[in-house]
Amino acid sequence: MKSPLVIHPPLFTLFPFLFFYAHNIQEMHTLSLSFTLLLLGFLLGLTFLILFLFATLFKDKTKAALATTILIVTILVFSSLYDLIAQRIGFAGASFILALSQTLLLVVFILGIVFLGWLILRSRFTSGLSAKPSAIVVVLVLLLGAVYGLAAQRLGLDPGYIFLMSPVIVCIGYCFYRLGKSRRDFRIATLALNAAAITLTVMNVFSIGHYEVTAARSLSALSDDQETMPVAPVGEMPDIYFIILDEYAHVDTMKEHYDYDNTHFIQYLKDRGFFVAPDSVTMYEETVMCVASILNMEVTCEHEHRRVTLERINQNRVMQYLESLGYNLIYFGHYSELGRYVIDAHLQMNYYLDADYSPFTVQFTNFMLASNIAAPLVHNHIADSEYVRYHRNAVRNTLKHLGETPALDGPKFVFAHLMIPHVPFIFGPEGEHVPPEHMFNYADKEYYRGQYIYATQQIMTVIERILEQSDHEPIIILQSDHGPRWLDGWEQILNAMYLPQDGDSLLHDAIPPVDTFRVIFNHYFDAGLEPEAELFPMEQ
Repeated sequence: MKSPLVIHPPLFTLFPFLFFYAHNIQEMHTLSLSFTLLLLGFLLGLTFLILFLFATLFKDKTKAALATTILIVTILVFSSLYDLIAQRIGFAGASFILALSQTLLLVVFILGIVFLGWLILRSRFTSGLSAKPSAIVVVLVLLLGAVYGLAAQRLGLDPGYIFLMSPVIVCIGYCFYRLGKSRRDFRIATLALNAAAITLTVMNVFSIGHYEVTAARSLSALSDDQETMPVAPVGEMPDIYFIILDEYAHVDTMKEHYDYDNTHFIQYLKDRGFFVAPDSVTMYEETVMCVASILNMEVTCEHEHRRVTLERINQNRVMQYLESLGYNLIYFGHYSELGRYVIDAHLQMNYYLDADYSPFTVQFTNFMLASNIAAPLVHNHIADSEYVRYHRNAVRNTLKHLGETPALDGPKFVFAHLMIPHVPFIFGPEGEHVPPEHMFNYADKEYYRGQYIYATQQIMTVIERILEQSDHEPIIILQSDHGPRWLDGWEQILNAMYLPQDGDSLLHDAIPPVDTFRVIFNHYFDAGLEPEAELFPMEQ
């Protein structure tokens, strides 16, 4: 009987990429895809190489494909398997396991590989495996295992990770042993794996295609209807600074959940002439919806297609209007926007793009590296260090140059989206380094609180520089898009405005972000806009 077509190994390699992309397509961008495609190309090449080696060893393409799929799936999901065990069973936290010395665990690891080699040599793979390739494979596996174990020991990796690897290797070895001994053709297993791989691939491709089709339809239906505003301002045109502190918690949230009193910052703002709206809340958990709402001075529909939301940020009404008045537009970007949207400004400064952007700094590839068997070596000790350096440099450069913008020609509108205290947690209270393993540690309140304090200190410095170096009193808008979304009360935000010439007379304690520029344009440019919150009342 003719052997079935074998296609499941490369499809199972492709699956985790398609799955993650399909379920995060709204957050993906073209720069991530370019690096991800390189990683995918490498893994597909590795898959075909392994398939070729197994075909040489087994002298049977069906068995070679089964062995390849077993090995590739193990490589791709091993780290996730370990995390699952650590969370559900407490494997990582079991004191009797962690108390074992790394040397002992390394011995167990190598013994597992030796056992695998013994199985291979003992069986001689009765289906026709030649002795020479077998010996080469055993030697390579032993050497690679020893190198991995020694490196893990030197780098201080979690010993439980190495401990788990030993039984996994033994299980894989036993599977290979049984494959080699078996005289079955594995036709049914191959057809079943082919069907499963094709089904998983088609499901994710369909999901991606559906998103792209609906995006195109939504963009084509995007309305150009807008309220008309005068293009001839009355009086002087002050510089305008719009600064977003991403995920910056309300003072009440910090006191209740983080035992931190930030009232000194609120008092500082008031002393410097800011109006602080203590009851201001946002309608959205998602940043892009917040930004689109503020910059277009209108409520964003919760069911609006993400591509439409991003396009409305690209061509937002606030910056278009200010440009028509003769303002120079200056934009400080962030990493989440790269390849997703480009705000149309005369001067664009995105220090995330300039700060050693690489595969290790892209969230997609970072996630893929974190989930495979090489995670402790590649992710924890290479990718994380580069990731931290990348973000620290970008944040510090953005803060530094934001404080220098008063020297630029005006009138100008400066929009800066600062990705702090949002994760990754990379700054302590005084700007010190945070260990990479705590970059996303929400559970320990120390790390969000530390970056929050650092963000507060830095923004005070920026505000002082803007106020002191500006030739004329500027307008300064300081807001958070939302609070910490893992806590109750995330809707409460920081909303502070410095509006000279009695501009704060139109403000109130609960002014919503969507009305920010309506108030400013009405007061300074006589725009005659109705408050959006009155047209679309916010649900409390």
